[in-house]
Amino acid sequence: MRVDYADRTGVATRSTAVPGRESTVIVPPWPRPRCAVRCALVPLEAIGVRWKHSYAPLMQRSGLIVEVPEASATVDQWRQRLDPLAPFGVPPHITVLFPFVKPTEIDEDTTAKLRRLAASVRSFQFRLTHVRWFEQQVLWLAPDPGARFVELTAQAVEAFPDYLPYGGQFTEVIPHLTIGDNGAPEQMAAAAQSLLPDLPIAATANAITLMVERPDRGWQVRARFPLAGR
Repeated sequence: MRVDYADRTGVATRSTAVPGRESTVIVPPWPRPRCAVRCALVPLEAIGVRWKHSYAPLMQRSGLIVEVPEASATVDQWRQRLDPLAPFGVPPHITVLFPFVKPTEIDEDTTAKLRRLAASVRSFQFRLTHVRWFEQQVLWLAPDPGARFVELTAQAVEAFPDYLPYGGQFTEVIPHLTIGDNGAPEQMAAAAQSLLPDLPIAATANAITLMVERPDRGWQVRARFPLAGR
């Protein structure tokens, strides 16, 4: 599986004059399918994707993420307005694996595998360094080093080979923290500019969080699995 965390050349950049910091807005000039780059916790009927492990439109889902609470003070106000997931209880995060085991099928074997997976990965520090876009529709923050998240996804797939990133529909894994998805253009642009002075944001990946969807379509934490060395 080829992976790519969006460190590409040939993009239009615009830097801001923030003393002591270098922050960049990057606008990709190439088109991408929305669902190839989104964290994919949106309703399946909204994107029309047939996953390897199919979910009925009203069936609850689950996913593995790394929570990024260090970003909350900066991103929460924008996510509540622009990210459809935020009002449903999804915290600032970087996705590890989605779709994952159906909530009704999560059992002790599943959690035991997740404990072993987490114990095999050392916690690591990273920074959210750039504001970037997918197709001018999805606004996100790029983690550095992104490769650590790509590796974590690969390890999760190795532990759960029946659950591929984005259902196996795409060949790219691009770690990102979503700020807005298809929001009003003027609000998305305002968010992008507002975030720049607060970058970079230092954070630590401490755990893999298992999120599950409730019948009311909200999301909640089922369990957290601490990474090694925490």
